[in-house]
Amino acid sequence: MQRWREGLFQLLSGFWYWWSAELRGLLPASWRRRFSVMALVLRIEQPEDPQLVVLDHDEEAYRVALDSVPAPQLRQQLMQMARDAGHTLLQLDARSVLHKMLTLPAVTESRLESVLGFEMDRHTPFRADEVYYGYRVARRDSANQRILVDLYLLPRSRLDRLLQQLQNFGIVPTAVFPIDVITPSAFESQTLNLLPRQQRSSAGQQRQRSLRNRILLSVVLLALLAGFPLYERSQRVASLEAALEQPRSQAQRAQQVRAEIDTLVDGRQFLGRKKAAQVPALIILDELTRQLPDNTWLSRFELNGQVLRIQGESGSASSLIGLLEGSELLMTVDFTSPVTINPRSRRERFSIEARLETGAAAVIPTGPEVEAAP
Repeated sequence: MQRWREGLFQLLSGFWYWWSAELRGLLPASWRRRFSVMALVLRIEQPEDPQLVVLDHDEEAYRVALDSVPAPQLRQQLMQMARDAGHTLLQLDARSVLHKMLTLPAVTESRLESVLGFEMDRHTPFRADEVYYGYRVARRDSANQRILVDLYLLPRSRLDRLLQQLQNFGIVPTAVFPIDVITPSAFESQTLNLLPRQQRSSAGQQRQRSLRNRILLSVVLLALLAGFPLYERSQRVASLEAALEQPRSQAQRAQQVRAEIDTLVDGRQFLGRKKAAQVPALIILDELTRQLPDNTWLSRFELNGQVLRIQGESGSASSLIGLLEGSELLMTVDFTSPVTINPRSRRERFSIEARLETGAAAVIPTGPEVEAAP
């Protein structure tokens, strides 16, 4: 079960490093620098006279003798740098690490660590319990079903002494690699680590928490990458809306003013149309004066829209229908009640109703014609 967990962790770690590198490549340079993982790098050089070299951003910051007693100020400075970096990487001089290349069957790759530990005394002068060792698969020969393995090992007593000396400087490495191993991959960083197994196991939970945090960070980065174009578009739309707000309000105000003007004009034209469509009563009276004979007078004149009603007396009421139908302004002329005789005046009483001709307003005589009428 433990081996299965280690394999799963290595697989997920490899996927994380690949995916995070792809995501970082899509970010601006300033953001890539912000999210890059920094490590405090230490080097042990000159095995005969060990020198501790502290690198800060690939530049040498301090160089002191490893067996010296550090000044309190230097110790505090190194501890602060380690806390700020979060990771402390110890690189060992190639002359202090034994390196050997082994050719093994390909089927041993899945359990390579246990195979190397079991056959350590066959390939080196040491037993597995006398050394700390790391490995990586340098090449795979699929045709011959063989793998070429780089094996690095260091006597335990020597590395334990180095770690004890580093503690005097307030430094506890999180990984130990040979100096000639440059930027190992995610899987190799686990198998090449020469740090003692018990320290690695105590840091296992921290690595798992770190993996969870990295996965969470990758999700956040992915959400940012997906949402950033939408955010920029929304900001652009908001700025355009703000720029168009004033012209839009002016256009709306202009439309309101135009609507008010159209309403006023339509009201005025409505009155004009009503007036033009309605024949003035004076014109109708003038027309009746023209058409009715001199022996006829009116006692009642009523004009209701297009309907004209007149009552009066005449010497010959029966002739009035024909006279009124001859007018260009009247049509459908008829008696509304029987003709009767006024006993006192001996004239015929009549009650007539007529309708105005459609378009009668168009045939109204002009002012001079009216004035010229008898």
